[in-house]
Amino acid sequence: MCRDLDDRGISTVTGAPWTPHVLRRMLMSGRISGQRQHLGEIVGPAEWQGIITPADTARLRSVLGDPRRRTNRSPRRYLLAGMLRCSLCGATLVARPKMDGRRAYVCAKGPGFAGCGGISTLADDLESLIVEAVLYRLDTPALAHRLSKQATQTTEASVIADALAADQARLDELAELFGDGEIRKVEWLKARRRIDARVTANKKKLSRMTYTSALDGYVGNSETLRKMWTDLPLARQQAIVAAVLDHVVASPALKGRNRFDPKRFMPVWRR
Repeated sequence: MCRDLDDRGISTVTGAPWTPHVLRRMLMSGRISGQRQHLGEIVGPAEWQGIITPADTARLRSVLGDPRRRTNRSPRRYLLAGMLRCSLCGATLVARPKMDGRRAYVCAKGPGFAGCGGISTLADDLESLIVEAVLYRLDTPALAHRLSKQATQTTEASVIADALAADQARLDELAELFGDGEIRKVEWLKARRRIDARVTANKKKLSRMTYTSALDGYVGNSETLRKMWTDLPLARQQAIVAAVLDHVVASPALKGRNRFDPKRFMPVWRR
């Protein structure tokens, strides 16, 4: 198995990174011990030769399938999804990880996409830049003046954001259960439709509300928010950013410059 990986942990066959989840699924599969599998269950010997014994597979499934080994941490997603614009064509950048697994935003072109393909940037550096800019803006008199003219919202926006975060966590858990063969496709589809319906309804509600309530307690007090930022659900982080930022215009990188260049990105703040 290891001979299919290079020194970076990238598959020499597919070019994709071997994440812990992918490796766990492979090791729990009966196929590597010459056994046929259906819906996650081993149903009998296969026609091919295994590279480990069936007894090895049984031990691996016992250890890796132990519920005590599971964590509730959701995979990291994209903070600025839907908020980045291409300076060349005006299209919205989409989230698309690179072949080595690093998160990135790109102006995608091709079937189903309206972009030109001329913009690409790694997500981590850009998100850190924008979060710092948002935190700085929370302490400016201009923002306080704008918010003072708006009626204070109820906590409904925060409740909806929390509900969205909870449903996203359920979708992640559901996908993992299906991927591990613990539920059938029909069960996965039935549960996903119900969750998707709630997510769609809550996103519509949130989009009709003003952004003010997401900033309650944080205007002029960015240090408090900075300390708790990484512990906030993604939906809450997005609501806070969107309350201050309308969008970001991304420009192409200069030829020959491989490092992150903050000058490529122009925030357009809400007024």
